Amino acid sequence: ALETEIIFQPNNQELLKALIWLKEKGNKDVDSYKDWLIISEFKVEKNLFNNCLFSEDCELGTIQILKAKGFKCDRCWHYQDDVVKGFQNTNLCKRCAEIINLQ
Repeated sequence: ALETEIIFQPNNQELLKALIWLKEKGNKDVDSYKDWLIISEFKVEKNLFNNCLFSEDCELGTIQILKAKGFKCDRCWHYQDDVVKGFQNTNLCKRCAEIINLQ
């Protein structure tokens, strides 16, 4: 699952407003869609992608699954665009680098 990225296009304005509110006002440490779903990225988008691995329409909107972009963090295994070089030539995401005090 950590090798995936989810794109979600809600078809309901109230759901879209709730998702935006949670992203902007929620606790960033615990209210992360990607952490809830155990994936590398979750995006709420108005426009869908043409080159997705899977697409499904449901009562809430359209869900697309794509291969995650970026580099795999050697600690948490999430794929990120930006990585930090850690000990013994490891790649770490910014979050993991902060946790082990590299940044």
